[in-house]
Amino acid sequence: MILNNDDISDNFIVGVIAATPFDTNLGVKLLEKKTIKAMGLPLSDTPQQQTYLQIHKDKLVDKLEKAIRFLVFEKNVNCIFIYCNSLSASLDLGTLQKKFSTPIITPLSFYQKIAKNFNFFALLAANDQSVSNIERILLNHNPCSVMIGLGNLLLVNAVEEGMKAKTIIEHFRLVDQVSIFKQQGCECLLLGCTHFTCFFDELVAAIALEKISINIFDSSMDMVSEVLALKNARSDLKNSKHIKSFA
Repeated sequence: MILNNDDISDNFIVGVIAATPFDTNLGVKLLEKKTIKAMGLPLSDTPQQQTYLQIHKDKLVDKLEKAIRFLVFEKNVNCIFIYCNSLSASLDLGTLQKKFSTPIITPLSFYQKIAKNFNFFALLAANDQSVSNIERILLNHNPCSVMIGLGNLLLVNAVEEGMKAKTIIEHFRLVDQVSIFKQQGCECLLLGCTHFTCFFDELVAAIALEKISINIFDSSMDMVSEVLALKNARSDLKNSKHIKSFA
C-alpha cells in the first residue's frame, strides 16, 4: 500500500519503508518538511505484527526485498529510507545495498557515529530484539561501551493510538526512568525507535524541568541530513555535467 505522493515527477524521490503505516507516514512527513519528495510502503499493519516478523528473518527479508524492488524499479526512487530502528538492525544492509545498487539510509549509521562519543549508554527501544541489535552496533564501534536497554512495545502502541506526548511521559513514568539511567551512570539516552520522535521534544523539556543532566538523542534528523547530502551531491553532479556541455 503506497501511502503518499501520487505525483512522482520530481527528479529526486525517496522511498520510505517502515514497520507500520504510522511510522511510514512519519518518515514521509519528516522528509516533506525538508521539501524532499517521498512515497511510503509499510511492511506490517501493527507493531505487534512487525515484532513477530522480526523473529522470522526469511519472511522479513523477502517482504523488504519486494518493497525495495517495487520502489526502485517501478517507482524509480533515488534512495531507500528505512525509517525503523528494529527493522534496520535486523538486516544485512550491505548485501541489500549491493543487490539493488541503491543508497539505503537507516538509523544505524547514527549509532555507529554516536558510539565513539560516549562509553555508557541508556536506550529506549521498541522491543528487546532492537535493544540487542543496537547494543551490538555500539560494541562493534566502541568495545568499551556499556548499555542499559529497555524495550517497550507498549510505548509504540501508545504513540500509534494517538496518546499525547505529555500523557505518554506521565503514564510510563519516563522522567523517573531517565533519572534511574542517570543515577546508574549513563552519559546519554538514545531513543531507539522512530515512533519516539513524537515525544522527543516534550521529554527533553520534562527532564530539563527536573534538572536531570543527560544528553538525549534521536536518529531522525541525522537520517534526513544523509538524504539532503545525497540530494545535493546528485544536484551538484547534474549542474557539473550541464556546465561542461556548454564549455
